[in-house]
Amino acid sequence: LGILAIGAVGMLGVVAIEWAVMSPFDRKLFIRLATANDRLRSSLRNAMITFTLNVFPGGTPFVQHSMDTSYPPLITRFLVLSGATFLQFMGPVVGLVHAFFPTWMIPARQFARGGHGMDRSGQRGWRLWWFYVRHPLAIEGEGFGNGAGLAIYSAAESLSYPSVMYDKFHDMFHDKLWQDRLFARHEAPTARIMLVMRNGEVEYRAKKIEGQDEMKWIWKPVYATMGLGIVQCHDIEQLVPPYRKACYMLVEQVLPSFHPRAEWFRISTLWRFEAPAPSFGYCWRTFNKLEDQRVQTDIIGGHAVLLKGGPKPFIGNHEDYDEDPQDPACYGFYDARNRTWIDASTYTAALLRAYELAMSMHGELGKELANVGWDVMVREEGPVFLEFNINNGFLVSDHGIDQCEKMLKYYEEEFNKRMAHYSDSVAPPDSWDLGKWMKKSGTSSSTAQRDLGA
Repeated sequence: LGILAIGAVGMLGVVAIEWAVMSPFDRKLFIRLATANDRLRSSLRNAMITFTLNVFPGGTPFVQHSMDTSYPPLITRFLVLSGATFLQFMGPVVGLVHAFFPTWMIPARQFARGGHGMDRSGQRGWRLWWFYVRHPLAIEGEGFGNGAGLAIYSAAESLSYPSVMYDKFHDMFHDKLWQDRLFARHEAPTARIMLVMRNGEVEYRAKKIEGQDEMKWIWKPVYATMGLGIVQCHDIEQLVPPYRKACYMLVEQVLPSFHPRAEWFRISTLWRFEAPAPSFGYCWRTFNKLEDQRVQTDIIGGHAVLLKGGPKPFIGNHEDYDEDPQDPACYGFYDARNRTWIDASTYTAALLRAYELAMSMHGELGKELANVGWDVMVREEGPVFLEFNINNGFLVSDHGIDQCEKMLKYYEEEFNKRMAHYSDSVAPPDSWDLGKWMKKSGTSSSTAQRDLGA
């Protein structure tokens, strides 16, 4: 018993030291996540548990909306607190693995695969270790097995979201059917849905689509995230989704025009609290190699997208890579690992149109969301929107420490502004509607707040 007591006191001492060392932003998120009692934050804790069960090996998609799941409140608080405390306690140890171990090991291999080439650019080492000590919530921050990232910090927008707007947040939160209706309202091209099945029963069936027998189709979970559970449908007559006890939709498989394998783009739109409209955050290209014939792609490893005539990105701009914006050759897809540029002229028109649509749709979602990620595929005829993501991810190995610190500063500033302004009983004024603002000012969504600045 004495040895156990000494061990317990030692562990508490380590946690206390780490608590003092971690960033103030991490402490705020830790406290808010664990202690907020309103309906929205309680539902988000349930959703966190559900998503965690989904991404574990053997996990399956959900039957119902993740925020409609219900667990005993004491259990969810305990799991959230213990999980966050475990990351905090293990931060220095896991940080050592990330920073110094060979990159063929798990989890250090993400720094060999990552698009930024951190293993080559010398960003691993003590600086990376200190980053994880200061920001322990970044460890496995994109979900177990998906890599270190800033998704939990991006989720600050959920922790500051007005609870009186619960219903709107519920609709937007990882519901692919609601997202499809949003795309339709803004005339944003998207994949067609043939039917929806819940618990193995057809819940919705569209009218017959011309040529559907010759088209390719995929099974896509209605409520899941991170590309999990997406598989190709080989027989539209049998209608057998991958999991019976889940909610799936049968969706047209949209194929890219300019790459022979799976390829999509993550577009980020940011909305500063004091700004009248959203602005451009960044665009990242993710794609499979020729030998990889999967429907989905890995989320690690990609190219920054910098288009001639396009808006300047907040993250992944020329200054971030010490490249010359005056050089015409320094535009297109930037391979940061190998410091090379790839021509993107065939993609430019579609991506610029996608930027406009994304900022317009963020306007409908509202200023309460400081950061939204939009997944887009490029066809010869234009962009095709796949989905959007609240609490948009941000992989450490793809972006490097400098870009992560810059993004963290943005998340923290916007969280502090919104927490100071909102209360659990006050809704934001409806004058923040982007459409009303554009009509009043005569400004188009394509020019509104293009550059956030550093």
